[in-house]
Amino acid sequence: MNKKLIALFLALLMASPLLASCGDDKPSSGSKETKPTTETGASGEFAEIDKYVNELAASSGSYNGKTFNILTRESEYPANDEVTGDLQQDALYNRNRKIEEVFDVKIDKLIVTGEGYPDGSTGYEMAEKLRLDTLSTTGDYDLCIGNISNGGSTMLTQGSIRPIDETTIFNFDKSWWLNDLQNQFSVGGRSYFLSGKLVTSHYMDASAVIFNKGVASQYNISADELYDTVKNGEWTIDKMNELASVVPTNGDIWRYYARQGLNLYMSGGNMVSNKDADDMPIIPSALTDDQMTFINKISGFLSDKTQNIFLDGKAIEEGPESKYTAEDAFADNKFLFWLDTMGKPIDLLEKEVEFGIIPMPKKDDTQTDYIAFSNGQNTTAAFIPKAVKDEEMTAYITEAMAALSEKYLEPAYYDKVLKGRASESPNERRMLDLIYSSKKYDLADIYKWGELTMTIGSSIVEGVDTLTSSYKATYRMALSELNNTISQIQKAE
Repeated sequence: MNKKLIALFLALLMASPLLASCGDDKPSSGSKETKPTTETGASGEFAEIDKYVNELAASSGSYNGKTFNILTRESEYPANDEVTGDLQQDALYNRNRKIEEVFDVKIDKLIVTGEGYPDGSTGYEMAEKLRLDTLSTTGDYDLCIGNISNGGSTMLTQGSIRPIDETTIFNFDKSWWLNDLQNQFSVGGRSYFLSGKLVTSHYMDASAVIFNKGVASQYNISADELYDTVKNGEWTIDKMNELASVVPTNGDIWRYYARQGLNLYMSGGNMVSNKDADDMPIIPSALTDDQMTFINKISGFLSDKTQNIFLDGKAIEEGPESKYTAEDAFADNKFLFWLDTMGKPIDLLEKEVEFGIIPMPKKDDTQTDYIAFSNGQNTTAAFIPKAVKDEEMTAYITEAMAALSEKYLEPAYYDKVLKGRASESPNERRMLDLIYSSKKYDLADIYKWGELTMTIGSSIVEGVDTLTSSYKATYRMALSELNNTISQIQKAE
């Protein structure tokens, strides 16, 4: 029986009354207003995802034990060949075993280490392997998962990966994909990067505010009131400063820890690069008056060493040889608000400190949505190799991996960062949902055009007196690098 007949037969079976016990389940709306991932229904937890994946398998047909080869880094593939008790590794393991079971495939992997490549970069190694695979047209890899900035951008400009908009199998309205995925990464209407819940960096690179519950309680700031402020849409920079102002600036406890201010700038609705009517990236030649006003506002408190512990050399020793780190200071109740990424809560798990997580604040009450600026330098995505032998199989399995990541990977991270309280802490889970559903990238940050993002971010913390001139100088380099990137992409097509 050929593949199409198998697909039709399985589809008819799934539609029969005897097997349609889940028939009353409504399909996912795809809304980016996320709901608690542990929500249960009449047919059990995650029934809609299981149903959707089974439908994908019915459409694709069985692959009869075929090997599905993934070129990736170890962080994106389980090191263990069995369940070990590590939440995240076990989640990856269980997700992949489910894929193998449903699609009748065997997932194999080639793990890149970066050994022998410049700076030990896995990105260089991955890009080179995909370049050679493209030249030879052997199609050794069915999927590649790696860093966009370090490797992915090179794969794109050298013509080693395929556009993701050439297949109709991906359903980018589903909640397991990055919101507005195609538009966020596209250049000239073409997009090549698949990101969202299927990659582990999704849970690490988004900006957020981590607050110390002990310090908050000391100054009568209620965690529940903070959560309610966020849910009511009233969490703004002014509100954050109002709450932080109860902490005296006497050098005993600080209000903030912020290494740079780009996350606050971007979460206030600003972008370093934009798009024109043809979906081509553009960089303004100068910052607007409104942007400079906003930058001066946030720099006013982030560049004040009586408020930002990062600037006080006596409080924290920065650098690889640090003996007293930001994590140590936070655990010692030395500051209230930590403006950083979602990777930091993992670093705090071994510390004896209670913390909460909330989105980055809005610019003001006219801003409609929270924005979680995500660090482009740490962004991982899946890529479809140019020389892939069966693009349809890659699309079906990658879509299923993304869906099952919402079932396996997301709950594992929630449970880990919330210290096992995920099912009992709807307020805290809702905060994570808000953060992940509002992630936003900037192409200037991903491609490192002229280091403009670094120029803005560091100036906000170190002082903005020279920002106008340094931006102007950096802009010329950024524009040249942007044009070079566009030229390379067009040539690769």
